[in-house]
Amino acid sequence: MSSPRISVVVTCHNLGAYLGAAVDSVLEQTFRDFEVVIVDDGSTEPETLKVLERYERPPTRVLRTENRGLPGARNLGVSASSGAYVCCLDADDLLLPSWLEKAAAVLDADAGLAYVSHWLRAFGDREWDWTPESCAFPALLDRNTVNGAALVRRDALLAVGGYDESMRQGCEDWELWVRLTARGYRGTILKEVHFLYRQRPDSMTRAMHRGAIHPAIFGEIVRRNEGAFREHLGPLLRRRHREIVDLKRTAFDLDHEWAFVREPERSFWQVEVEARRRKLASLEAARALRERAEALEARSAELGSELEASRLEREATRQEADAARREADAALRQAEALETSLSWRLTAPLRAAHRALFRLLG
Repeated sequence: MSSPRISVVVTCHNLGAYLGAAVDSVLEQTFRDFEVVIVDDGSTEPETLKVLERYERPPTRVLRTENRGLPGARNLGVSASSGAYVCCLDADDLLLPSWLEKAAAVLDADAGLAYVSHWLRAFGDREWDWTPESCAFPALLDRNTVNGAALVRRDALLAVGGYDESMRQGCEDWELWVRLTARGYRGTILKEVHFLYRQRPDSMTRAMHRGAIHPAIFGEIVRRNEGAFREHLGPLLRRRHREIVDLKRTAFDLDHEWAFVREPERSFWQVEVEARRRKLASLEAARALRERAEALEARSAELGSELEASRLEREATRQEADAARREADAALRQAEALETSLSWRLTAPLRAAHRALFRLLG
């Protein structure tokens, strides 16, 4: 069987959660003559191991190796593949559908080109576009202007020894592009976005830019390609000088804007915020007082109802007492009338004899 035109090497170290999307972005390419080689670089994370154990998606195959670092894993994938052109893709990034087709067309049209790169768009917890203009010296010596997923000729890649496997902390692709260019190979950049670069807090790039790691790596690239840097030292120093001047001008503009625009504006808004805070406190106090007044009014109405009920109860009791008093007065008048009546006087001896009998009987 004939070899595919393009080999896509997908390196994966504990990135099983993203691997499927990365491979899908390759399988969805408009250019169809390719193979996919996934290199498991000594993954230990259970989800990644589970994904890789059952991974079967033609034309995709999986290679397993102990952890060799990113450049070592890429070299293994390149050695196990056969395409005339090679594209290396990290397992958490994505290719846009027309990348392989457009990149292959550029290399097919110009046999003097060794690689072709592109612009990219970052996504994830940060979003920005990367739009470098040149990948020739001295621009490439100043900073990396070639993406790691650039399409490169296999014979050029092998001629310079592939990726330097000692560069495990990052920038292994930058060092490769510098080495290729220093050996006389030429590249170009398609000024179109063909790559989506995932931003993660725990990414290798984030770790590299913390502390003194990146300056140390840059120093190592300079040491390994001293001739190229020495040859272009003048333009490099001028580029850095212009960059320093631009940074100082930007810093001056920011200081000026802060002193004459932002600081007065901040002071104004600080006073405004304080005034509004006091107003809010007053409104809160007024609201609390209004709620207290409403509560007191409700209690007053409740007490008024209780007082009215008590008044009605007292009125009923008074009326009842008046009625009882009238009944007692009537009974007293009847008794007085009885005692003065003729029958009361006539029966007085009988009542006296009756009382005597009771005393006698004890």
